[in-house]
Parts: sequence; C-alpha cells; structure tokens
Amino acid sequence: MARVTVEDCVDKVSNRFDLVLFAAQRARQISGGADLTIDRDRDKNPVVALREIAEETVKPKHLEESVVSSLQKVQIDDEDEADDIGSLAASAEALRRENIAPATIHVTGNTVIDALHATRTKLAADPTLASGLDGIAQRFAGKRIILVTTHRRENFGGGMDNIAHALARIAARDDVAILFPMHPNPNVVEAMNRVLGDRPNIARIDPLDYPHFIRALELCEIALTDSGGVQEEAPALAKPVLVMRETTERPEGVAAGTAKLIGTDAERIVSEISTLLDDKGTYQSMARAHNPFGDGHASGRIAKVIADGFGC
Repeated sequence: MARVTVEDCVDKVSNRFDLVLFAAQRARQISGGADLTIDRDRDKNPVVALREIAEETVKPKHLEESVVSSLQKVQIDDEDEADDIGSLAASAEALRRENIAPATIHVTGNTVIDALHATRTKLAADPTLASGLDGIAQRFAGKRIILVTTHRRENFGGGMDNIAHALARIAARDDVAILFPMHPNPNVVEAMNRVLGDRPNIARIDPLDYPHFIRALELCEIALTDSGGVQEEAPALAKPVLVMRETTERPEGVAAGTAKLIGTDAERIVSEISTLLDDKGTYQSMARAHNPFGDGHASGRIAKVIADGFGC
C-alpha cells in the first residue's frame, strides 16, 4: 500500500477545503467506474484519489469543474429523447453528472408499478381480496369518485384546514363522491371531523391494505393527494393526480403531465378539481399521459441487468 499525506497534495491544491472536495469527487468517480490513472496498490478509493492529485495524474481544474457540475440542478432538455420506459430519465442524467459510469446506469422503472399490476391480476382472479369496498362501490354507484389521501406534516394546521374546507365545497356537487382513507394522525382527524362532519357523499374510512387501495384507485376518477406513492401508482391506471404540495420529490410526473402541483389553497383545490370534472379535454390530457415511473416490467429489467453482470 502506498503512503500519501495531505502535505503531499497542498502544493497542488493549496486550499485544504478545496482539496477535500476534489479528493472526495475523484473518489466518487472511481467508485462509479472511472479508470485509475495510477496503480491501486491495494489502496482504498480516497487514498487513490489523493495519490492521483499528489502525482498530478489528474488535474485539479478538471475536478473543480466536476464538483461544480455535480452541484448544478438537473433540468430536462426539451430535446432529450425518451428512454426505454418512456420517461426522460432525469435521475439517470443526475447520476451521469455525478460522473457515474454510464455503462453502470440502467433505467428500469419502479418495481412498485410491477406490484400494482401483479395485484390487479390477483384481484381479477379473486375479487374477495378487496371485497371490503363492495359497500362503497354500491353506495357511490353513478357518482364521480375522488380518492383523497393526506397526511404530510407540512400540511398540518392551516394547510389541513384548507384541504378540509375544499373537500366540503367539492362534496356539495351532486355528481361527486369522495373516498377518503383517513390517516389516524390527530392533526388530520381533528381538522376533518371539525369541518366535514357526516356527509352522505364523503366516505371517511380506515387506512387500506394494498389490494383495497388498488381497488380504490380503480373506482376513482381523480386522485387528490399529498403523498408520494400515489403520484406513481395512479397514472398507471390512467387517473390524473392533483398534488396538494408546493414541491415534489417525483418531478417526472409533473414533467410528463400525469400529476399537477396545486398546493393547499382551498380555492385552488376546488378550481383544479372542477376543471378536471368539467373539462373533458383537460382530463384526457392527464389521463392519457405516459406514466414515467414504469410499465410493470421493471423487475424483469433488473433481473436481466444482474444476470448479464454475472454472465448468466
């Protein structure tokens, strides 16, 4: 094993903070599959990175540019082409910007969509797996069902009150019913109890297991949510998603048009729901948008990547 100290590198990078940043960036590059410029000599990646800097086989200027690039926000280029599952793969591009070797990046889709389709197949074979919603289906027959889920901490307080008041106004429509598997958090329960009370076209029910939740998605026309998973699952069933948040960790859905960020302003919620209910064109544009999170074949792609990696 080779010996290297910080002192061996400071004449190449005088600022020690910069040296740490550059060495860490180079170590990540090596971990991602970048070719070594010196013999490893059984050293770990951070040590190899320092040795490369000390021996000037990598240029600090290039490492600085790589650090800056990795900190930049990834923006989808309008000219980007879709990948094999139809998304713009911004996540894959983010990895490439981190200098992860492109050959090691595989866009597979999310296995949750595989689970959704597998559950639908099981439900088709055995409807009793979700028979707990039979009464709801009968009660709301002929109604346009809106599936609601809300539980995020940032919406507690005023945001939750706004959501409750919006639901009350939406429920005033004769053609609408609201199916609301309600989170047991007191911040949610108190606001909903206080504002909604008992309304014949609002079903506030206990949280659902997965087969029942998939059936709830199938029953609904629109998903109104502040949760993350629903943003991936609902589009797989061609259900538009209105997201009661200002930001989302799943921007692919917003970019694809399957989801829309609307926040928690009551007027905005009512307006966006009304638009989807009353404007067929707007509804269809969201319902027909391609789901960027997968097509139900992610597990097969992952298995193939693993098998190919082991030469199977």
